[in-house]
This record gives sequence, structure tokens and C-alpha cells, in this order.
Amino acid sequence: MIEDLSLISLIVAFVGGIASFVSPCVLPLVPIFLGHLSGVSVKDGQIQGGRTTFFHSVGFVIGFSVPFIILGATVGVLGGTAGGYGDLIARIAGALLMAVGLYMAGAFRLPIVRNVLGPVNDWLDGIYFRERRIHVGGEDAPPSYWRSALVGGAFGVGWTPCITPLLGAILTLAFNEAGSSLNAWGAAGEAAILLAFYTAGLSIPFLITGAALGQITPIFRKLNRYLPAITVASGILMVLIGVLIFFNQLTKLNEYFSFLEPGQAPVERPLDASDTFVIYHSLGLADTPGGEAEAVTGKLAPNFRFTSDDGEEFSLAELRGQPVIVNFWATWCGPCRAEMPDLQRVHDTLGDELTLLAVDLDETGEAVTAFFDELGLALNVVIDEGRVIADQGYGLFGVPSTYVIDADGVIVATKIGPYADLDEINGHLEEIGLHVEE
Repeated sequence: MIEDLSLISLIVAFVGGIASFVSPCVLPLVPIFLGHLSGVSVKDGQIQGGRTTFFHSVGFVIGFSVPFIILGATVGVLGGTAGGYGDLIARIAGALLMAVGLYMAGAFRLPIVRNVLGPVNDWLDGIYFRERRIHVGGEDAPPSYWRSALVGGAFGVGWTPCITPLLGAILTLAFNEAGSSLNAWGAAGEAAILLAFYTAGLSIPFLITGAALGQITPIFRKLNRYLPAITVASGILMVLIGVLIFFNQLTKLNEYFSFLEPGQAPVERPLDASDTFVIYHSLGLADTPGGEAEAVTGKLAPNFRFTSDDGEEFSLAELRGQPVIVNFWATWCGPCRAEMPDLQRVHDTLGDELTLLAVDLDETGEAVTAFFDELGLALNVVIDEGRVIADQGYGLFGVPSTYVIDADGVIVATKIGPYADLDEINGHLEEIGLHVEE
């Protein structure tokens, strides 16, 4: 399940957790909070009392991890059932993230902006900077690990408004990664894993603090001076993530981390399967005959044209009469690598009954050939030069994305994100009356 998540999303989630830890309403209270849980106090950088705080911080971390991960799983289920509205919701979320990031960076405090959005800024200030107090068991309750876990759970709920800007970004990623999976449990699991990475980023600093509370407290006092700068940096990061989400470019960052992706073994293919493939080049969009086209289930698939190296031209509409699978992918996309062997199996088994077009996002023919040679693939490729088909025709949010089109040219199933296995692909193939034996 974790292999279906994009590497950049996992990195962003982890960094988001760290950024939440150093937010203005969390960092200054951490030493006092952990000291109170374990029955110690910190004065002038020295622990007063002899009880260790590490195991209490473990209980605290377990406590606040549970509501965050449950929240992520819930968002994953929503994302997994969003259908054709996922792209619209993601664009709205990207715009909201940009707005929240601008607030964190201080843009709302500029006089020209404050004159218009003064009440909104004051309301956000009340959420983000207000001190929050959590009491579990009374001030004189003896320290216990169960109490630490309960306080952690209360933290996960009570501090959510404070860390909402960054947590909201990670929940948006969770929604997007869940895509439109046919398996709601799989969507929930993927989103929960993403929130687990966010929680890890938030938890590790807590655990380090618990292990060396006396030594690290003076460092926290020094960091307090830089909280405004940290908040601005977090806001700028939020804006960048929002822009990437809004313009469907977030997964493009995987290209810069492709060296971290595990290698893929060559595909084991039937002896009678074709070992050759053709690379076509896109000629842009074309009118869709028969009615209104839109890249959502139940609508005609947006038409596009492409040409071979010898100049022969084709279009998606000309392939009607036989089902078509259009899969958007890129060589730098780790999840694309993971699902390619199953798509190759579909092509090898059903090649006479459907057409599978692997639409590459504006890479060179040399890069595609090297990728296919490495993995032992032989699929027909359309290089989407300038990403016209992906961005303008299909409003692509990320890769991989797959559209299953029936013989009449109507989209009958969509998958945003990688297929988990051949069984999930068969769930979509059944919409066009086909099946691949496992």
C-alpha cells in the first residue's frame, strides 16, 4: 500500500509534521507540557525532580497519533469516493492552501490587505496564536503513562485548530492520493499512511525532547526568538504546495527524487507477446464527434490526435468500435513503475480486444525507450508534447491516471493514482466486459 504513494507526498507530510511542532502555539509549551506530564519541572535549563520524561512522551505521542491517523483514513474514504469531482475539489483545496500560506507568511497584515480582510485576519489570529490549556485528571493527578496517552489524545483534538494550516495541507494530499479508488479500504489505508508520516514528523521532536528535556530546553528558548521567521517560512512552503496542487504539478517533483525509488524487475511476458512498441507524438486536441466531451465517468472521452514517425495520423475517436484504455504516466513517477507490469499483462492478454495507449507527459522518445527497455515493456506510447492532452483535455491532476473508455467512446471508469493490483484493474475491465485471468 505504501508503494502506491508518491515519494514527494510522503516527504511533504513528514516535513509538515516538523513544521507543526515548531509552530507558535506548540513549541513554546513543549518543555512545560512534558515536564508536567512526568512530574518534573524545568528551571534555568535544569530538571527539577528525578523522573524521566521519555516514556511519558512515548505515551503522549501514541495518544495524539490516533486521532490524526483516524482523521486521515476518513479523508481517504472521502477522496476514494469523490469520483469525477476530485480534480475540482483539489483545485479548491490548492487555492485554500495558498490563502492560508499567505496568512502564515504575514501577507494579511499588510495595510492594504488588512483594510479589506481585517476581521478574517483577527479570526485566524485567534485560532493560530491563542494559548490552549488541556486538563486531564486535575492539576494534582499523579503522573502515569495512561494519563500521558490521554493528554496526547486531547492534544490531537484540542490543538487541531492551531495546526490546521499545515494539517490541512497534509489532509489535502491524503485526499488527492486516495484518488478515485474502487477500494474504499485501500483509499483509507493510503491516506492513513500519509497522516502517519505527518505524525512521525510531529512525534520525533517530541521524543527527542522527552529524552533530553533538561539539555534541550535552553535551545527551545533560543528558538522562540525565531518563531516569526519559522512561521513565515512555513507559510511560504504552504503557498508553494498550494500552487503545485492547483496547477496539477505536485507529482512532477518526484522527478527530482527518482534516484530514491527502488528498481523494478523486468516484466515476465508470454512468449507470443510482441516485443516491439511504437512511439507516437501528439498533435493536440481535436473535436469530439457525437456530443459534449469531459474527462469524467459517463461522458465522451476528450478527443486528441497523434502521429507516427512516418507521418501517419490517428485520433482517439477513430478507435471507436473497440474499448480503449488511456493511461497517463511518466518515467520519473514511482507509482507508474509499480503498475506498469499489470498494464503490460492487460495489453499482452487483451491486445486483440482493446487498445491501450500509454500517454507520456512530455518526455523524449529516448527517455521512454530507455525506461521500457529497463522494465521489459512493450506498450504503444503517445508523447504528450507540451502536456496539452493532459492539462487542457483531461485536466490531469497527477500521474498515474487511467481512463477506461468503452467501444462508443464513453468513459466508464477512471483511476486517479496507481492500480493496487490486477484485481483492481479487472474491476474496471468488467465495465467493458473483459477480464484478465490471474
